[in-house]
Amino acid sequence: MPFHVMIWPTTARAQTLGELYAFNLSEEQLRERFLDPYERAQPITWSGRSLEGGDVTHLRVGKTAERIDERSVRASYSEYDAFIATDDVTNDWVFTEPGAKASQAAESVPKDLAVDLCRRFDVIRRQLARRHEKRQTLEVKDEYDVQNLMHALLFVYFDDVRAESWNPNYLGGASRVDFLVPEGGFVLEIKKTRPTLLDREVGKQLAEDVTRYSDPAANRGASTLICFIHDPDRLLANPVGLERDLAAASTDRLKVVGVVG
Repeated sequence: MPFHVMIWPTTARAQTLGELYAFNLSEEQLRERFLDPYERAQPITWSGRSLEGGDVTHLRVGKTAERIDERSVRASYSEYDAFIATDDVTNDWVFTEPGAKASQAAESVPKDLAVDLCRRFDVIRRQLARRHEKRQTLEVKDEYDVQNLMHALLFVYFDDVRAESWNPNYLGGASRVDFLVPEGGFVLEIKKTRPTLLDREVGKQLAEDVTRYSDPAANRGASTLICFIHDPDRLLANPVGLERDLAAASTDRLKVVGVVG
């Protein structure tokens, strides 16, 4: 059974040519030439006509038992009539808005960059310690040092990095700093392990922090919380388990990413 497509473009320039029609498609052609580009905001080309990536207001899919006489249809300029006579199966094939996958990919890039910084943080820390003739450098001895270095590293990729101070219950009123990156849509929280801050206590503190940042008033519109646990001395007994537990704490409103490094 052949498939058929009708696309109404978004731009006025493309609309002057009317709808783009494609008839007698195989399932493979439907997916590769139309649905995949539609979802990824990539150009769509058919029968010598091209639509720029994302230039789609709506895409409809039809299906017939037999092939349509395309030559006759186009010769009589009756493409619209031929298409609306097909069985509408759009809901069986189109599940997203135009460019949805491209938007998802674009949204994930800033967060991926931040996670990569966390993964490579210890390599950067160790390299900073190797100075010529043992000249002074930044020594990462405690959590405040981790915050200072990470704050600087975030500016490699982001122009707007906001240090947010707050007072968690578990620190007895002591202030801590997390980083809000509005353009990336994430908050970066930092921990540094020590003999008195291991798996159980880190997990407990982070669980409280996840609860806090699930509140829109606290996350300031961020959709992701990245929890970076710096463990240079490998004190954690189960770092992989901690990362998985944090990922499992994700909700519809807040994605949680744990990075131990």
